Amino acid sequence: MASLSDLRTTTPDGRLPAYAWPGGYPILYVTAGGAVVCPDCANGDTTDPVVASEVYWEGAPVPCDDCGKPIESAYGDPDIENPDDPGDDGSRCPACGGVIDYCAGHGEIGDPTGAATLARHDDSDHTSCDPLGCDDARTVVVA
Repeated sequence: MASLSDLRTTTPDGRLPAYAWPGGYPILYVTAGGAVVCPDCANGDTTDPVVASEVYWEGAPVPCDDCGKPIESAYGDPDIENPDDPGDDGSRCPACGGVIDYCAGHGEIGDPTGAATLARHDDSDHTSCDPLGCDDARTVVVA
């Protein structure tokens, strides 16, 4: 990411920007004391100066350590299913439990164990399926 002084040159008033351009990706700021702050607080008067910035690509909203306002990520929280995203229907891989759209796949050469799990799943044997990806997977209860 650009230096803080370079970032200030991207706005007409010399303030630290809320978004990186091109792209419009949200930026969060880190203070000398390690606090994560929103752009408004990064531009405010503080005894704990901002020393770094980072595009917040992906993750759950992070509360600003100064004002509490949530700092949203560019691509959202990958652990939460998004019903508004037509590409995420909530389907999960029976082998790994990952969201189908993000599962890297389980081929016989690259992942023979995963490939075997998928083959058994297709044959109605769910003993090695991941419970997140298969409703018929057996879960072990430890007493």
